[in-house]
Amino acid sequence: MYKNIVQGLVLNDFYKLKNLIDTIDIEEFFLNYQGEKRLSIRTSFADLFFAFDVNELYELRELMLYADLKIKLYESIKDNIN
Repeated sequence: MYKNIVQGLVLNDFYKLKNLIDTIDIEEFFLNYQGEKRLSIRTSFADLFFAFDVNELYELRELMLYADLKIKLYESIKDNIN
C-alpha cells in the first residue's frame, strides 16, 4: 500500500507529504487524542486522503526516508552522467 502512495506522487507533492510526516510527533498526537485510532492526512491534491494508525505512521516515515534516499541517489547519478 505505501509503495503505491509514493509512486503516485509527483516530486513536489512527495516532499510536501514527507515534510508533513516528518513534523508529526506521533506519540504526542495519540497521547493528546487518546480516542483517536488513526491520523488522517489530506494532501494538497484533495483526492489524496490517507488515514494511518501509529504503526503505519512509523512505517510510512521509514518508507519516505528510503524513497528520499533513492531520489537523491538517482539525481546524483543523473548529474554525474550529464
